[in-house]
Amino acid sequence: PISVFRATINTVFAVANVLALVAFAVTGDLEMRQLVLSAATLPILGAGLALGLRLRRMIDETRARRMVLGLLALAGVSALISAAAG
Repeated sequence: PISVFRATINTVFAVANVLALVAFAVTGDLEMRQLVLSAATLPILGAGLALGLRLRRMIDETRARRMVLGLLALAGVSALISAAAG
């Protein structure tokens, strides 16, 4: 079901981003300017989340599955083109 996919992908992105943030902090690659700029984008993140919550009620299981498969196909084509371009 798309609800399981949504929960899984959200968890994967959240864990990956937290681990990346920790890695950047440990290696000294995280500067205050980057933290400030990131914090400035939080309202946009909130707006995107609110919009997503509203839109997901309008998209049924079949349409959501088609959208995900379409995006995966586009990502695959993009990877193939990048690999062919060298």
